[in-house]
Amino acid sequence: MEATRCHALTPNLLPLCLLVLMAPGAAMATTVACQPVVVTPCLVANNSGPYTITDPSQLTFQIVIGPNLQGEDALGNTATYSIGSSGMQLAADPADPLAQNRAAAAGLLNSGSIEPNPGGAVVITNSTTGFVAGFVDTPFTQRVDQYLTTIQSVLNGSTQVYQQTFALPFSDPVVQAAVAQANSILSGDGATFGAPQLILSNISQSGSQTSYVTTGQSTTGDTLVSTFDTFGPAFVATGDNQSLLFTVLAGQLDINVNTEIFYATDRNVTTTNTFLTTQTYEIDGATITGSPVPEPSTWALLGLGLCIIARCWRVHNAS
Repeated sequence: MEATRCHALTPNLLPLCLLVLMAPGAAMATTVACQPVVVTPCLVANNSGPYTITDPSQLTFQIVIGPNLQGEDALGNTATYSIGSSGMQLAADPADPLAQNRAAAAGLLNSGSIEPNPGGAVVITNSTTGFVAGFVDTPFTQRVDQYLTTIQSVLNGSTQVYQQTFALPFSDPVVQAAVAQANSILSGDGATFGAPQLILSNISQSGSQTSYVTTGQSTTGDTLVSTFDTFGPAFVATGDNQSLLFTVLAGQLDINVNTEIFYATDRNVTTTNTFLTTQTYEIDGATITGSPVPEPSTWALLGLGLCIIARCWRVHNAS
């Protein structure tokens, strides 16, 4: 049966989503459990979790009400899925837990891990299994800043004498060294200059990336309890994670109660947002030319000439 599982769920939403496994052709999910009189769409379950059926013909087991709402096969084996957060129960297919136990028992035949048989006509054994599906995500956000900083110096408003761009912020020592170099060039040209002026600044998001780190597993609170009968001689897998082999004696009936515990994978989900800061700083320098000496006035020159002539005349007459 194809399955579409719910992912990236918080603990309170995970049971509501029921790790929903959509049956083939199912057009919608539902939170209504299938009853003995089946009205679709409704929910049932198997050993992978709940799923939606849209037609009664999709059921491969009967739905009955015993101690709980449960699924039952032709041999009387039963299974009930319980949603931990709400206590809601679903009829479940007992075929999968039974097949899983048979496979586990076959794998244990040569292991030597055998559970003692207490004897008697009827014996009750217990086992557990686990199933992991879905995620419980803890979100984190972090910011990464990148820079493009340009330093330029301009002489007399039009001549660019220095320009350099750095993938560093303005405060970085490398950029400050470039400022000193630009100042040195202006000084060499005989210019006066002030502090760098910010003439262009822009901040834009250049990217975003999400990473996932698995931190462990946690129980969802959901369980699938199945009960099946085995007549001996036969073998049944018992114990935690069906790790022990139990031998059912000839003529003996074993009733195995298996509890499947459902887990979700815990993850830290980190979203890294990258921002680019683009800035241009300009240092403006100017050279100072000397002021021209004013030329003597024409009238002043004429007056000076007349004074010289008058003096010379007096000297001549005195002689």
